[in-house]
Amino acid sequence: MEDTTSVWPMIVAHQDLFGVGVLTSSGMDKGYYSGANRTYLQSLEGLKECCLQQPGLDPSTLSKSDAETYIRLVDRRAGIEPLIGHAKQSGQLGQSRVTSHKGWPFWPTFA
Repeated sequence: MEDTTSVWPMIVAHQDLFGVGVLTSSGMDKGYYSGANRTYLQSLEGLKECCLQQPGLDPSTLSKSDAETYIRLVDRRAGIEPLIGHAKQSGQLGQSRVTSHKGWPFWPTFA
């Protein structure tokens, strides 16, 4: 699944597991950016802070409080990037090695 199309299913899965309104902070890298995702995240109940990195965005163009939040969440995301890479390599969370594999047959669908 492409990153931009996976935001909504990720949030829905999180809400199914942990409940609506539990997610209070979200930081995502540039691969997830789209106007639709930005609008969707801004409309989420309980989400107090969000950083959906927009390619080419200069944080100095934001208000002081928005820039501080943006930079803090970008730094938080960058800090966990090595852990994500380690989990993908050691935990076998990378892409399927089967070339014809389109998706897990029991992959949940979010409608």
